[in-house]
Amino acid sequence: MGMDTRELVRDLGGVEPSGGGGTGGTPGLSDALHQEEKRLDTWRVLLGETVVHFAKALRARSFGPGREQEDLDRMLASAAQLVKMPGADGRMLVRYRGRRVSGGEDSRLQDYVALTAGLDLDLRVAQGVMARKGPRAVEIEKDLQTAFGIFAEHQIQTIYIHFSGPLTDRSGETRKHLATALDVLTAAAPAAEGQSPPPQPGVILIRGDKGQPELNFSILATINGLKPDVTKSLIHKIISAMRKAGVGDPLEQFICPYEAVFAFRNLREKLQRPRVEINNLRWLVTARLDEPVSRQRVKLFRAVSQAFHDSPRDAARFMDSLFAPDYGRVTAVQLVSRLGLFTDFLRRLSAPLAETDEELVDMSMSAESTIMEVLGNVENNLDRVRDQVFDSLALTGEEISASQEDGSVERALLDGRLYDLVAFFQHRSATKQKMKSMLRQATDFDLKDYQTIARDFSITVKNAQELVALFKTCFDETGKFLRKDFERNIPAFSRHEKKVFEFLWYYLKEIMDRHDRIAFLNALQLLIDQMKLPRKALTVLLDDFRGDPETVTFSDRNALMLSNLLLRKYNKELHNDIEITPEEVLKVKEGLNPEAVEFLARLIEEEKDSFFGKIRTIHREVKRSLGPETEGVMPLRYILTLEREVYILLALAGGATARAVIRSAIKEYGNPDAEIYHLEKSGDNVATLFQILQVAIRGLGRVGEISDLVMLDEIRGAEAAFLFIRKDSRTRDLLRRAMRYVEGSKTDITQKRWTR
Repeated sequence: MGMDTRELVRDLGGVEPSGGGGTGGTPGLSDALHQEEKRLDTWRVLLGETVVHFAKALRARSFGPGREQEDLDRMLASAAQLVKMPGADGRMLVRYRGRRVSGGEDSRLQDYVALTAGLDLDLRVAQGVMARKGPRAVEIEKDLQTAFGIFAEHQIQTIYIHFSGPLTDRSGETRKHLATALDVLTAAAPAAEGQSPPPQPGVILIRGDKGQPELNFSILATINGLKPDVTKSLIHKIISAMRKAGVGDPLEQFICPYEAVFAFRNLREKLQRPRVEINNLRWLVTARLDEPVSRQRVKLFRAVSQAFHDSPRDAARFMDSLFAPDYGRVTAVQLVSRLGLFTDFLRRLSAPLAETDEELVDMSMSAESTIMEVLGNVENNLDRVRDQVFDSLALTGEEISASQEDGSVERALLDGRLYDLVAFFQHRSATKQKMKSMLRQATDFDLKDYQTIARDFSITVKNAQELVALFKTCFDETGKFLRKDFERNIPAFSRHEKKVFEFLWYYLKEIMDRHDRIAFLNALQLLIDQMKLPRKALTVLLDDFRGDPETVTFSDRNALMLSNLLLRKYNKELHNDIEITPEEVLKVKEGLNPEAVEFLARLIEEEKDSFFGKIRTIHREVKRSLGPETEGVMPLRYILTLEREVYILLALAGGATARAVIRSAIKEYGNPDAEIYHLEKSGDNVATLFQILQVAIRGLGRVGEISDLVMLDEIRGAEAAFLFIRKDSRTRDLLRRAMRYVEGSKTDITQKRWTR
């Protein structure tokens, strides 16, 4: 789904200039982000209230019909406000993840996340809402905790609700469907020990061949007045059709029989689709009905459902663990837990199951391709895990373990294939340490080291040996980088063109001192220039840059500087040692490589979420480094020039995302009253801050639109206020230059000089 510029600006905390506000009095990037979070908190509170009242209605309904009415009233009153949120489509999803919330195993039961229109709310987010929102939200975390506990009691993995029509009218369709869902959940709940389940008048409860309640078919049957035998016959016919579906058949796209019902025109025309779905497997992995799911992935989801037929909660945990985006931040204990779950799935996949008419998957025939799908995902996930996590894991026999802070140990038995994967990544970490130590002392590599490098980069062992040998000759006995030797080796390096850049970047991006690092980065640019592989190098660099959006590393600036150089057809800087991108690159038009620029712009648009996240993190670190805090902050010179490189890269790339980011930067750096200019260390670094302002102004000249002229005029009008920040000749000179750039950018925007 595309995003317009207004939405992109909003995502970054900026404000559309055409909306009547300029830079004056408008919060900058950090302040705007905080204000945006507070604005979103209003919707998060409504989302939380909707979820909480649904849970309360479910609990009230269990005590007898009619007791849920008041809670349904409150739920729909909150939902009626929630659907007014910009971008809302009336759909809400609650999904079980099963991650540890507070450290204890039992806390898994309370780990749900509620989603609507790109907004999410879980217990961690609720804590932030409480901190920002105050009294109105003071109970939101506690209430959600209770609600999620109720869902766990009823074995609910997903709740999908489509709100539409008059929500506050008791005769409305959505309300009727909600009431039916509550009736079905109450009827399906296991009875207390020694008691029979209470009768539920009007509820048609459908059970599968294994006795399990089919919640969605029960809701469907109750709403449409279908008899149980008719409904069960319908289920078996759909399963039979799904089993027989060949390659390319539309039925291949459906994960479970319930969602396939409405693929048949006759059924779609005769049956009313419920506005509430409970435990539809699709909602564990997607958030929209129209979100495509690949054929191979559908097969995997079907297999997961079948393998965990006796433990749907573990099926949900498995799905979340396999596709979780947080492996770059995962702890050793979390990793052990997930690997144990993957092992359980592989064991179940291989175990014989009692065949019934309900099975969609022939496990014996699909096991091999499913295993390959799972192992491929696990390997990709492990590739993002930090080396220190692998270093802290213990492998003994078939067991993997990790120590917790309280001294206890998390243990899991590993499938042999997973054991081999972990062992490989552990050895990769050790090999990387050898590569680092090689720069300081003579280091011997054994066959296993070369095999590890070969596997890591998908090359032969012989090529791995050749690359390491070439690598060694580029350093003297003290570990000093020998640029001339490197340049002599470029023809030999080029013979390994498919992997050499990735190899050199991976091992050298963080391990040299500043002087050697500058020389190496420029030498690496010569290699790239000779190999003519800008897209490959850009992919490696920017995947590394955005790989963990919540963390800033010392290699980030180097990645951006090289990326900026890669966008040029020819760089006059090639034979000079440079540490940052010259600002004059923002004047370049014909000298850009159109293919590289187009590739970069497309990558930024496709991966805007991770770029947004990284830019937010960088700006947060800029503010921290300018403040009084000293522990764990980046050196100021580094973090400020890193942000500068970001704006240069985006200005060269162009596009809606770049425009949104640069506008947000203008909002902050173009406002003399912004906090960025008044932090503890801002005064001593105002020259660098003005240089960032210059880059943002010139960048806006490349990517801006006519409506942006208002912002540039307001910067021009704030010149006198800027002079009060620091009164010295250098600051005055930089400010005057910035004001000249304002006029130049206005001309560029007006004439559309930089259209490509």
